[in-house]
Amino acid sequence: HAWDNQFGDVVSCILNDAAAHPGTYYWFDTLVLDQWATGLDFDGWAARFGDSVAAVGRVLAILAPWDRPVALTRAWCLYELCVAMTTGVSLEIAIPASERAALRRDVLANSTAVLNALVAVDVRKADATNPDDRAGIFQAIAGLEGGAASMNERISEHLRGWYCTTIVHLAEVETQSAGLGQLADVLLTVFERVDEAFKLLQRATTFSDINPREMASHVFQMGRAHSIKGEYDRA
Repeated sequence: HAWDNQFGDVVSCILNDAAAHPGTYYWFDTLVLDQWATGLDFDGWAARFGDSVAAVGRVLAILAPWDRPVALTRAWCLYELCVAMTTGVSLEIAIPASERAALRRDVLANSTAVLNALVAVDVRKADATNPDDRAGIFQAIAGLEGGAASMNERISEHLRGWYCTTIVHLAEVETQSAGLGQLADVLLTVFERVDEAFKLLQRATTFSDINPREMASHVFQMGRAHSIKGEYDRA
């Protein structure tokens, strides 16, 4: 998490995660290893953090706001994501409930909103309070296989998977035909999840209050799905 995030949002995400993982203990930097109070330089703190991540075996990344996560602009947060990926531990993403609602609202208004969020990831543009930390982090990332470009790709791919799963979960509870159609369009256009999008479109056509314009849109999208799969006779 970024220190600029609302503390209440951070706690909310941890509590939600704890409800899904009973008995879990959380390694929280300011309570366990406050980098400002230890007196450690970058190398010392990075080594301590890396050892802790490997020992814990799981990282919960809190991203808010959903489309411009503060954590993805902070060098330390990105470094921590890189450590999680290079050590092979489980990396999970959480957003506050308010951001989940905002994600739904924004995606229904613009199907490319998720794509815009993915394009924004660039570890080379991240900042840090301490210039020496920033330099140390960039040097460490540059020393990883593939360097910064590889880390951008890996972080974006991980986010892509999480966004896709979240869109599917939003669709499971969507109650409007138009909303289902828009979420299906995101799965089809951004993530190329053709079969899942087709199932959503089929469900969207079953709403009793669907209007002719929505029905036409859903049928058109179903034709697109068939075309993408090469099923031109069915399209």
